[in-house]
Amino acid sequence: MLEPADEKTSAGAKSTACSGDICLSELFVNAVGSETDAVGPSDWTTGEWVEIHNSGTSSVDMSGWYLRDHYGNSNRQLDISISSSPVTVVWPQNAQNLLLGAGDYMVVARNGDGGSCGFCMTNGQGVVELHNSLGNKVHEATWSTSVSQGDSLIEGSSATTDWQPSSSITPGQANNGGGTNTGPTWNTSDLRVSEVLADAWPSFDNDTYPGGEWVEIENTGTSIINLTGWSIKDATGNTLNLNSTHLVDYAISDSIGPGEFRIVATNGMKSYGVFNNGGDSAYLINPAGEYVSAANYSNNGEIGHSFVSPPIGTGYWTTALFPTPGQTNALNVNGSSPLRINEVMVNATNSGGAYPEGEWIELSHRGGNPSIDATGWKIVTGTGQILLLESNGLSEIIDRDSGTGNVIDAGSYVVIPTSNSAEMFINGDTLSLVDYNGDIVDSVSWSSNPGENKTVVPSDPDLPSQQLITSSWITPAGPNPNQISSSVNESAELRISEIMPDPIGSDSNHYPEGEWVEIVNVGNNSTSFQGWKIRAEGGGTTTLNSQSIPGMDESDPSAWELGAGEYLTVWKNGSGMTMRNSGSVISLVNPDGELTQTITYTLTPENGTLVEGFDAEGSWVPSPYPTPGMENPDFEDPYTGSTELVVSEVMPQCTGGDVGIEGDWVEIHNPTNSAINISRWIIASRDGTGSLDKVLVLRDTYLHHYSAGVEYQPTDWWNLDANEFAVVVPENNALL
Repeated sequence: MLEPADEKTSAGAKSTACSGDICLSELFVNAVGSETDAVGPSDWTTGEWVEIHNSGTSSVDMSGWYLRDHYGNSNRQLDISISSSPVTVVWPQNAQNLLLGAGDYMVVARNGDGGSCGFCMTNGQGVVELHNSLGNKVHEATWSTSVSQGDSLIEGSSATTDWQPSSSITPGQANNGGGTNTGPTWNTSDLRVSEVLADAWPSFDNDTYPGGEWVEIENTGTSIINLTGWSIKDATGNTLNLNSTHLVDYAISDSIGPGEFRIVATNGMKSYGVFNNGGDSAYLINPAGEYVSAANYSNNGEIGHSFVSPPIGTGYWTTALFPTPGQTNALNVNGSSPLRINEVMVNATNSGGAYPEGEWIELSHRGGNPSIDATGWKIVTGTGQILLLESNGLSEIIDRDSGTGNVIDAGSYVVIPTSNSAEMFINGDTLSLVDYNGDIVDSVSWSSNPGENKTVVPSDPDLPSQQLITSSWITPAGPNPNQISSSVNESAELRISEIMPDPIGSDSNHYPEGEWVEIVNVGNNSTSFQGWKIRAEGGGTTTLNSQSIPGMDESDPSAWELGAGEYLTVWKNGSGMTMRNSGSVISLVNPDGELTQTITYTLTPENGTLVEGFDAEGSWVPSPYPTPGMENPDFEDPYTGSTELVVSEVMPQCTGGDVGIEGDWVEIHNPTNSAINISRWIIASRDGTGSLDKVLVLRDTYLHHYSAGVEYQPTDWWNLDANEFAVVVPENNALL
């Protein structure tokens, strides 16, 4: 658990003796799961709990009693209750009142309330107080050393010393064995809980099946099992009897055959269903009242998704790829097909609109021949909504770069529009690609809103089962930005040599501001650029003429010539070309309309330029500083220097008091024993969706060097000496 930043109790406080018959008897401080998760007889290690014992000779009503932690105030109070949601009394199970009988035990826990602040027992030094209904403290337990995970604390030999670790946990029983309340009896069975849907969607939790909550059971044995007298209980004792009310298709059969699945549904029980959306347990109980199987889950906010048993070991259940009531759980992706989910428009500006305005899913054939016939294939969302790739013999493919019908060519891209029958959750969902055999061949997921009108794509398009990332730009029926490689026609003498996609101020400003592209003649002779164009994937084209080259005299034939080794800066200057700040593809087009060079970039520095790096892929990387119309500066690529430069202080406000620096600033520190070349280092910030928002390349115009707290100007601005600091002051507060 996260320890509080400020603990209120005095370090010297020790336990106090209990002043009555109702006393603290055992503390489970360091849970195996999240400290506030649901806990109970199926697994007492999944959340924190406090055991209370009545050592008297008569029952005591615990109404109004409560616990407090080391803060000792009402903000950190846990009421002993069976009417709260979830209930805090987890033993006796399904308690009908708060009477604690003579000699009996009660276990109290937060029980999966989903909160962060509140009653919490620290794993190190801590305190628990027991208060009666009058508010009087009747018992206090303390500990001063770290408690191992899974261990409980019990009172030591003296009532006024720290509590000590117990040899074993004994919730609901006398410490070190004994006690009359031994918890439920467990037994073995071929019948088990195999899947739970606790937070139904799009129906309400208490709706009638196939809506509402449900539990799936499986017969793993070789014999038929009669289900008469069996039941399902949650952690608070709510019971679903396997009868005509809750056992789906009970009228057809009240038994379950070998290898079969049956569904036990809430079917209108209670106003809000039975199972706690924030975490709960589902127990399978045989006619003798014995517990034979349990499902423990902790919800992660994925409405409409089901939980299944972990594939390896024990513990909390995991989220299925999609619900499969009455069928084998959807857990594994076999990756047997080269067809992949390649791009997803999750949050369209015109949600629900017709393509290309609404949501859509792109598939990519990542292999070689043959083509793939997608007849009978489907895409399933994490909530079980189905999107068919063909319907009534007609292909649902609405856009593609090659091919026809329902056949997807090798290396091609196709787009399927979504519909109301396959609604995706913006803030997190899963999509699975299922072939005609019912095999899951690919699965992708995202866990946050990528932003309006942005798509999510796999980081590695050739691997199945991936977490998606936000794409730099939208590419329906085409390769994603991370699938496009730069290319060049080596016979062409004109090349793109430097680009400025994100200048200070508006990108569309006219010369001498705004975006620009630099061209170089790599040949041995002068060459004409008349009729040449620059095209941006983001939109629009800029023609090389007097508009884009200010001061050029088009009537002078020599003005159209670029000498060998010379550089030419081409300005946007009112043209329709747009270079996306999030990344794009830029092409150089000759007078015949042929693409002689294509470059792709994804990282765009504020008021910085990109130039071609020295790797085999021809990646475009930040330049040390802009050089429009001149040769690019030399730099090391790939970088082989120290990577220990750190951000040591940040001022996100517009003023920093009396430090003598106006505007936002970031302090960087070289903690090493030798100088670091900080040229081409980048400072980047992210927006609320986790996408890169601002990127700044370190340059002399932004840097203030400091030694022993005194600013100075070094001979080489890019050298940050050992153990020295520099302050980065972005232009126009462009970073923070």
